[in-house]
Amino acid sequence: DFCRKINKKYQDMINNVINYRSMYFSTSLNLTCNIQTVLTQDDQTYMSEKSDERFFYNIQLMQPFLERKLFTFVTPIIQGYFTIQHCEHKNHDFDFILISRKDYRRLGKRFLVRGLDKDGHAANFVETEQVIIYNDEQSIRVASYIQIRGSIPLLWSQKIELKYTPKITLNKDEKLVKEAARKHFAEQIDKYKRIQCVSLINTKPPEKIMGDTYTRLYEILKKDHALSYIWFDFHKECKKMKWHNLSKLMDQIRSEIDQYNYFLSFIDSTTFSAASSEKSAVKIQLIQDGVVRTNCMDSLDRTNVVQSVIARNILHQQLNKIGITKTILKDDNPFEPFPEEVETIFRNCWTNNADELSRLYSGTPALKTDFTRTGKRSKKGAINDGRNSVKRYFLNNLCDGYHQNCCDLSTGHINPRKYIVNTRTSVRRFGVACVGAVALPLLAYKYCPVLLPETQSPTLNTAISWGIPGLLVILGLATIFKFGEFFVSKPTKK
Repeated sequence: DFCRKINKKYQDMINNVINYRSMYFSTSLNLTCNIQTVLTQDDQTYMSEKSDERFFYNIQLMQPFLERKLFTFVTPIIQGYFTIQHCEHKNHDFDFILISRKDYRRLGKRFLVRGLDKDGHAANFVETEQVIIYNDEQSIRVASYIQIRGSIPLLWSQKIELKYTPKITLNKDEKLVKEAARKHFAEQIDKYKRIQCVSLINTKPPEKIMGDTYTRLYEILKKDHALSYIWFDFHKECKKMKWHNLSKLMDQIRSEIDQYNYFLSFIDSTTFSAASSEKSAVKIQLIQDGVVRTNCMDSLDRTNVVQSVIARNILHQQLNKIGITKTILKDDNPFEPFPEEVETIFRNCWTNNADELSRLYSGTPALKTDFTRTGKRSKKGAINDGRNSVKRYFLNNLCDGYHQNCCDLSTGHINPRKYIVNTRTSVRRFGVACVGAVALPLLAYKYCPVLLPETQSPTLNTAISWGIPGLLVILGLATIFKFGEFFVSKPTKK
């Protein structure tokens, strides 16, 4: 009976991850690999043989099959976001695809998983690919563009203890930090050839210390000509709705984006067979050989806005190249609109992508998405941001330890046979403490009036009768937040 109860709890934890509805698979297309890789790599018999292991969510659970080369029983799963939308503009029909693949090797929740680990794996690392597929009778034209995001590539952490913004702790071992960063960027350069790093964090404390350290790290690593770096203070430049200032950022990275190019291929639809992966029908026109790596503190809200701006710029170029539109791009307008029907789909897809990636990392939809969806900030959007910020606070402090264990259990990073896995949140513990801090002084006031001194002044008596219990409530709550580390939800130590 005890074993059944424990197994039921573990099953509930697995279902907790599945219920995010953020996992995708295909039996005909390798979703772990981007389109450029799929159309340029050598033919293979099974998808699982040449999957990108970074995004192969269930690879640990499939090891017994992979080790025995039972590839036919393995279907790679990705976690992230995927959508296909059909677009129509004048006489042109095409499919717009947006896909985000999350690196399973350092999955986790916002304040619990930060920066790099010693192997160079970044928290909240996501590859986002925007794809256009246009069929014009004789050929299928496929265009794609890849961007990546990931936590600031340092060894750093934040200890949750009921504070709204936990204190940042940086590992000061320069040798260890340099080695982890070297491994991280070596892998990215191997995959993407060249990297343009864009950091959007503040130039004021407490984020400034992160930016200064990142800048010094870049000075050490920049000997590699494949790496570039820009620190753009998003909040400073875009405060008071000055979103047009993002053109400054685009001006700074435009030459790199143009050099990196995007992927474009023509496929002869009369001879191409997806089932046989016939590559002779694929004519490669352009290759993307570099990506923009964007980050803010969480690599969520500010990152989402900037990635959508870059994607907008590239999509204009791709639609012009294919011949669907003839837009004249202006360097000073990073928000050059598409035709109305395309504009709506573009905004909705990127907003939904932002929300989904935010839910996976912070537990709530993304902030600032009213701007991404409509092109302007609104009071309703500001209220939603405030509500989501409060929700994030409680989830990050009281639930994320449990959710972290759910992630680690589902990916095989923790084995319940080796570890005692925390299968609860700390909501009940925190709630009981808060109720006690409020109820005990009030009960003492109601049933033990002798504890309150009497005076000759009715006004003073009223002040004392309410003031002392009120003070005790404040002291009780202050004590809870003083020792907040005891009340937060913590993951299982591995």
